[in-house]
Order: sequence, then structure tokens, then C-alpha cells
Amino acid sequence: MISDNTTYTHFHQEGREAIKKEHLKRKFLALLHKQLNYVFRDNYDPNGEMLDDNRNEFFVETLIKNFDEIFKIPIDDYTYDPDETEINYIGLTDKWDYEVVIFQKLYYFICDTPENCEVKLVEDLYDNPEILFTFNPVYVCGCLKEELVEEQAEITLNEPDPETDDVPLYDTDECPCCMEKWGIKETTTFVGNHPTKKILKKTKTFTIKRNTYCGHPICMTCFEKCCAEDDPKCPMCRKKYQDTGDRVEEVVSRNYPISTEIAQDLFRCEDEKLFDFVDINRLINQAVYSDGLEHLFRLEGFSITTEYEGVEYLFGCEDQ
Repeated sequence: MISDNTTYTHFHQEGREAIKKEHLKRKFLALLHKQLNYVFRDNYDPNGEMLDDNRNEFFVETLIKNFDEIFKIPIDDYTYDPDETEINYIGLTDKWDYEVVIFQKLYYFICDTPENCEVKLVEDLYDNPEILFTFNPVYVCGCLKEELVEEQAEITLNEPDPETDDVPLYDTDECPCCMEKWGIKETTTFVGNHPTKKILKKTKTFTIKRNTYCGHPICMTCFEKCCAEDDPKCPMCRKKYQDTGDRVEEVVSRNYPISTEIAQDLFRCEDEKLFDFVDINRLINQAVYSDGLEHLFRLEGFSITTEYEGVEYLFGCEDQ
């Protein structure tokens, strides 16, 4: 039979352990709070831009206030050192705002206004088009653009007429590039031997003269080689053919109607060509309205939306 004195001692020990754990937890959170505020002391992002003071304060306070629910790790000894905690602002290059390493685990947090969170989702979808196929196909095919606009480069090759166009003319009797004379050239090539004669092959080549607006004619073969370059220029005076008018490149837009049936087929095949058919801003807006930001960011770990200093913020942790 357990005596009353033994029972009292047992409960007394449990009480002391509970007080010790609570004291350790408060000490840990106080040090963590101090360390996080130290990280944000300069309030600059990696590009040197000022960060939002209120947002940083809200992030730190919410993290500390909901520590147990977020991390679900009991603090019961001295193995967790707040000084080992690392936190980085990554909001400029990622849809998440903060990257936190704590308890030797990596966590991603969102902490921004709902409007900015929606913008982050749009940018993330542009950076990662494959995410499009994780959306409800009804949403995707319901947010198609009215028309698909394609831009194509059209190249026009112009040639002046020296008799009618007022252009300079530095005439020569041969191409200044390949040194071939204008007109027809016949060459004889030895092919092989015959018992009674040599076998020769005669070929004719044509060197076609092409006038240019800068006045330096070259043969068609050399002109085509020049135009195959990224920024074609006259091999003699180095003037750009785009500026002289010999080779004009224009971007032409063409509109094509979008078929829902084709969009559905592209979605089933997970073809990224579908991305050009979809109004991304409209899709994200519809998804946010129907499913909520918490679902789109997959904040099953922890999330809260509340006002801080008169501004509404979404705070959430990626589910681990």
C-alpha cells in the first residue's frame, strides 16, 4: 500500500519537473525572440531594400506565440540552442518570405498581405509552369484567354534599282567577298580515265550580282551568308543591313482563337504549351476565391490571418 507521504512526494516531483520545463521553455523563447530581433536589426533584404518593420515584428511575435503548435517539439532539456537558429528573408526570389532553420530542420514561412500573396502565386506559376497541372482542370479550362497572340519575325529582303533609286554605286566586275566575276563561269573537272580518253565533267556556276542600298554590290551567295548572321552588316562599309533597308526584320502579331477541346487535351497530356492559352492572373484569382490562400500555399502546418498595426497579414508554415 502506497503511503500518503509517497504520493505527495511523487506529485511534488512532477510539479517541480513541470515548473522546470516551463521555465526552460520561457527562457528558450525569450532567447529565440532576442535572436530573431537581432537578425532583423538592420531590416534590409539581400538587395539592400528596406524591409517592412511591422511585418518582421508580426512574424517574430506570431512565431513565438504559436511556437508549440508550429513546431510540435517539446522543450525539455538544454539541447536546443537558440543561437543555432538561422533565418533568412527570401521573398524576392521565392514565393515564401522566410527560411528558418531550427532544431536542425528547415521550415518555410509566408508572412505577407493577402494581395501580395496572390501576386507571389502568379509569379511562382510563371517561374514553374509545371505547377499548372496541379490545379483543378475545370479552373484551368475555364480561365482560357479569348485569343492566343503569337509574335513572329518577318524578314524582307529589298534590292535597289540603280537606274531608278537614288543610291550610291561602287560598281565592280567581281564580288568583293569571294572574288568571283559576275555572270556564268564554266569549269572542267577530271572525273576518271577511259581506255581511249579522259573523262571530264563540265559544270557551270552563276555569280549573281546583288546591288545594295549602301552601294557595295556582292554576289547572292555571299549576301545570304551575311544575312544568316545575327546582326548582318555590309562586309565592305560595315553598315547594318537593317539600317540601310537591305534586310528588314519586323515583328508581326497574329491572333488565333483558342479551342476548349484542345486545351483539355493539352491538360491531359500535361503539355506546357497550355500555359500560353491560360490567363494566369484570372486562374490564380479564381483559385484563391474558391480554395483560399492556405490551400494554395499548402499551409497545413500552421496558418493564421489577422490584422497587425492596421494591416492584414497571412502567416503560415509549410507542412513538413
